[in-house]
Amino acid sequence: MGFGQLEKSGWFSPYDFLPELKGLISSHHFQNKVILIEIERLDIANYLYLAKKLRPIESLYEHYHKILIEIKKLKYLNQENYFKKINRIRKEFIEVYYQDPCLPKEFLPKDWLGNRVKRLIKKLKIF
Repeated sequence: MGFGQLEKSGWFSPYDFLPELKGLISSHHFQNKVILIEIERLDIANYLYLAKKLRPIESLYEHYHKILIEIKKLKYLNQENYFKKINRIRKEFIEVYYQDPCLPKEFLPKDWLGNRVKRLIKKLKIF
C-alpha cells in the first residue's frame, strides 16, 4: 500500500487508503489498538528528505539504473542472448518493482529513473 515507517509505531502514506484501512482494522478487530490520523496538507520544506526517511530511495534508484543499463545493451545482442537478457531484466524488474512504493513525483529525486524504466519495460513488451 506504499506505507513507510516514520517512527517506531508511526506509518505514513501519501495516498488515501482510509476507507480500506478502516475496513481492514474492523475485520481484524483492531479498533482499540490502532489510531488513524488523516491530514489534508503536509507542511514540509523537503519532500525528498521525508521520502528518504521512509524508504531506501537510493537503493531503488541504483536498481533501476542497473536495469536501464541492461536494457540499453539489448540492441547489441543476438536473438538467443537477447531472450536470456530479457528474462534477467524481467526478474530484476519484478524484484525492484515490489520494493518501490510508487511515491508521487514531489517525493522523488528530479532524476528518478523508476518511471523511465517502467515505460521502457512496457515499450519492449517484456511482460
